[in-house]
Amino acid sequence: MPSRPVYLGQCHGTCIHTSHMGQIGDSLTAHAVVLNRLGGTEGAVRRWSLAMRMSSCVPHRMRTMSILLSRVDKFNFFGTEIVNWPNMVIVSC
Repeated sequence: MPSRPVYLGQCHGTCIHTSHMGQIGDSLTAHAVVLNRLGGTEGAVRRWSLAMRMSSCVPHRMRTMSILLSRVDKFNFFGTEIVNWPNMVIVSC
């Protein structure tokens, strides 16, 4: 998780915080796919230490990972990677 907040501007919805290791390019693409499916985002990407830390905001209230995943097309190529993100935190903002 980010060791410090990522400024997201006036966010009124749900903030998604993730930390990606390894295939950073694929992870960022999958993250972008999720946000696009959720209907838009204001976000920021920062590289801290060896991992890519990403915080994004979607203008919807989502309380659980299951709600987030239900919004994503289950046949999406990146679906497996999205489901396997063990370090995703979803919070209201």
